[in-house]
Amino acid sequence: MQSKLSRYCEGIVEAAWLSAVIVIPIYFNIYSSRIFEPDKVAVFRSLALLALSAWFIKVIDDGGVQRTDFGNRLFWFKTIWKIPMLVPVLGIVLVYVIATIFSISPGVSLWGSYQRLQGTYTTFSYIVFFALVAGNLRKWTQVERLITAIIIASLPVALYGLLQRFGLDPIPWAGNTTDRVAANMGNSIFVAAYLIMVVPLTMGRLIRAVRNLREDESRRWLYSIKIISYVFIATLQLITIYLSQSRGPVIGLLAGGYLMALLLALFTKKFWVRVTVIGVAIIGGGLLVSFNLESGPFENLRTLPGIGRFGMLLDPESTTALTRKYIWQGAVDLVSAHPPVQFPDGDTDAYNILRPLIGYGPESMYVAYNQFYPPELGRVEKRNASPDRSHNETWDAMVTTGFLGLVAYLLLFSAAFYYAITWLGLVERKRNSYLMVSLMCIGGVCGAVGFSQWRGIEYAGIGLPFGIMIALLLYISIIGILSRESRKLNTCRNSTLVLIMLVSALLAHFIEINFGIAIVATRMLFWIYAGMLLVVGHILPASDDPITSDLAKINVNEPEISSVKRIGSGKRELRLRNKYYSQHKPLWMHEMLIAGLFIGMILLTLGNNYVINTNQSLSASTILINSFTGIPRLENSFSAGIFMLFVITLLVGATLFSVENPRINDKEVLKVFLGAIAIAAGAGMIYAVMYAGRLAAIARLLPKNQYDVLAQTQDFGELLTGYYFWIAAIIMMSAFFLADRMTSQKTPGHALAIGAAPLFLILSVILIQMTNLRVVKADMVFKVAEPFVKSNQWKMATLLYQRALELAPMEDHYYLFLGRSYLEQAKSAQSLEERDSLIMSAEADLKVAQAINPLNTDHTANLARLFNWWATRAPDEETMHKRGEIASGYFATAANLSPNNMAIWGEWAILNIQVLNQPQKAHDLLAHAIAIDPEYSFTQGLMGDFYRLMADSANNIPDKRLALEQAASYYQVAIQVHNRRDTALKSTYLRYLANTYIELAGASESEESNVYHWEAIKALEDALNSDLANSDRWRVQETLAGLYATLGQKQTALMYANEALQNAAEGESARIQALINSLQEMP
Repeated sequence: MQSKLSRYCEGIVEAAWLSAVIVIPIYFNIYSSRIFEPDKVAVFRSLALLALSAWFIKVIDDGGVQRTDFGNRLFWFKTIWKIPMLVPVLGIVLVYVIATIFSISPGVSLWGSYQRLQGTYTTFSYIVFFALVAGNLRKWTQVERLITAIIIASLPVALYGLLQRFGLDPIPWAGNTTDRVAANMGNSIFVAAYLIMVVPLTMGRLIRAVRNLREDESRRWLYSIKIISYVFIATLQLITIYLSQSRGPVIGLLAGGYLMALLLALFTKKFWVRVTVIGVAIIGGGLLVSFNLESGPFENLRTLPGIGRFGMLLDPESTTALTRKYIWQGAVDLVSAHPPVQFPDGDTDAYNILRPLIGYGPESMYVAYNQFYPPELGRVEKRNASPDRSHNETWDAMVTTGFLGLVAYLLLFSAAFYYAITWLGLVERKRNSYLMVSLMCIGGVCGAVGFSQWRGIEYAGIGLPFGIMIALLLYISIIGILSRESRKLNTCRNSTLVLIMLVSALLAHFIEINFGIAIVATRMLFWIYAGMLLVVGHILPASDDPITSDLAKINVNEPEISSVKRIGSGKRELRLRNKYYSQHKPLWMHEMLIAGLFIGMILLTLGNNYVINTNQSLSASTILINSFTGIPRLENSFSAGIFMLFVITLLVGATLFSVENPRINDKEVLKVFLGAIAIAAGAGMIYAVMYAGRLAAIARLLPKNQYDVLAQTQDFGELLTGYYFWIAAIIMMSAFFLADRMTSQKTPGHALAIGAAPLFLILSVILIQMTNLRVVKADMVFKVAEPFVKSNQWKMATLLYQRALELAPMEDHYYLFLGRSYLEQAKSAQSLEERDSLIMSAEADLKVAQAINPLNTDHTANLARLFNWWATRAPDEETMHKRGEIASGYFATAANLSPNNMAIWGEWAILNIQVLNQPQKAHDLLAHAIAIDPEYSFTQGLMGDFYRLMADSANNIPDKRLALEQAASYYQVAIQVHNRRDTALKSTYLRYLANTYIELAGASESEESNVYHWEAIKALEDALNSDLANSDRWRVQETLAGLYATLGQKQTALMYANEALQNAAEGESARIQALINSLQEMP
């Protein structure tokens, strides 16, 4: 028996995992700079800390961990080996510990990078939930409740995607969320990756409802409600996946869907159904391949919007494919043998020889990758932005945790697949086991080798998981064809359908993460699914608890009996139920409160997302009305989209929690439904009103000085604290009702647990505050600085950056911006002393950033830029040279950290020309950069500038002409290789080219001079057709007028002169009018 405290702690643990699957997919924070992933991670880690604290108290209260919890009484080391999937999980723990200790950037590996926070701390939080689910999920009611919560949480995500598609999104996102919806994840691929892990659960519930309807006509109304609900949710999920236009998740969904269909077919009595499923899959696969073939039968369809993207899966020249390819090439170089990575202080990586084995550390790719950045990558994505993920889990594992991490990761997935298929009864003999394991090993190796031979070693990361998937599906297909035995699909006691749902979702996830990036929502679901798989397949079937095994058989349609004597001998299940739950009458009320509280959690999270005050209203009611019925970016035009999102989520959530609970009989469904709606709507509305009131109060505080700004920033931070408090409060309240065996039994460690409970609670609150809340609050302060930066209010921005660093003192990202703010203030300083003081402050902060994260090239490069600018403001030549040498040293270090970052080489060359007066070195630097990457317009243009300067200093006409011709050739290359999306850059180089031709004309004979004039005209007219700024357009038109006049083209010259007059700035009109007058006098 357990004490009340122990049961309550179990209730907290269950409430925590329910909160995780509900909050993480839905939540985002528009008041932080990062908005999505790190904010979700912070909430998730907080839930893990709270659940872990409750588990520790329970362990102390119970007198230690009971080995019987794992279904056997073996010694610990035998227990570990006997528990399926536990060995690879412990292997991942060990690998992450080693990789973090020996990481190339230990701080980043432990806490996570600024952009994602997916470090070891977060990984261990996932594993905590896996362990808690595996160790505490012991009843079918819990399993059903968890699956219901996962499905309901996906509903507002899918609905929000539809609102984005139809332009009804109230939040003015910077990117385009209409063509490809991003919903609550901030990325179209991420939302699809999440939904494909929920679709199998929704479809499984739908299949069960249809089957039950066929078998039990007496409850037709109940099963009809379930069918309608799941058809509605599944339709929304699939539509949103399609609207995301994400190909990797769709491939994963197809693979998971085939596995689910095939496994379901194996449990039918009709052999033809299995053959049909396999045949449809083969035909569908063939059609998909044909759709992707050039000159194939469906080539014309590849240009259609909506489906065209899915016809480019095999296109190796698409931007996406090239981006992946080049990133993977860098990853291959990173894990291959190479000289040690060098740090700014000259030290080298002491563990270089171990890197292929242990990796560079979690979250370390973006700093380790700099020295292996392929120049070609800059031609297909944002140049010199070091990728922090490979967009392939196989290469990610190799880079961050090495070969050991890759093996642990593959073993975990393979174990999940193997045991799921085994528990489904499809590995009945040892030879079947050997066949399945052999097929998966051979498939993985053949896939890796085959893709390497086909496309290159970098594609091994795709071939390996692809081969494993094919082998798994091949094994099950063989079983389906060869086995004529029908298997009974018992969806309750044997949990067959639940196992099928989970393994299908895991396969879909396994495929998707090897085309994209695993996010917190999908990683969380993976680990929770893995824990559920272990419980449903291994622990529950072996349990000797009669309630655990018999609860699913109870006919919940029977009325609850208050006395055991009134039960007939044929009603053992009802007697069991009455005896077990005698302390919880009425039982439906507990379930109603649980449903209401967790649906309320969904609603208050939605309120946190969508109750916004874009118009800075001072009234809470106005804020609520505008949030629910207006679209601020469309001048608050009416839209009931968000209101309907709330209502639909409330109704469908209450429906599913009511009809999918085996502890509620038919007569109690309506009471639970109405009660849950009342509780959830009440909680959601109270939170929304309070939240809107806080927003109105913040709007009333019009900042008059820097202290008011800081106070307002703190108020925004309190919004976050309030949200965390509400989540914690719901967890604590719901734990009372989830802990449905509140006994007064004394336990071995009860007294110690009573004393330890407050300490653990305080410790968890402190850790949540220090490692999660403060991290997000710092980013919220950082975002407040953005409008001050845009309006050049650098002193206020500096104060905000300093405040952000008080909250997160080890975040080098903030030091980078603080250093910039000092530099911008220095540019407008009134005195030399003030300027120098600000520059030295900037230097100090950038050095702190460099010390925190030495391999981040930005910090060293910014030190170089700082001294470069400072050198140009030096009071004398000696000081200028001294500062220039310091800048040159930093540029050299930065170039060593990122040897293929062409921008650094170009800036270094500019320093040598403008400050150090070393033109030959500048030429050598530019030549080196061009040799590495000849298709970077910036360095090509700089080389053109260099030769223009050489022409200006030439001592004779031939040398001048030679230099100008060289300049023209480099400008021409710059125009040819410029980024096609940056037309403004093209127009700049066209003007430079035209000016070079004009100078060449002046250094040439008359006839040749006319040729150069025509070349200049062509360049300038091309510039006019490019994205030329209005401030420059009239200048180009004036120049063209002069050129045409030189060539005797009077009418064309007048046309351009008149256009220039119309567009000219004030003060320039008189000169252009004089030009027009002179042109009119021409013959």
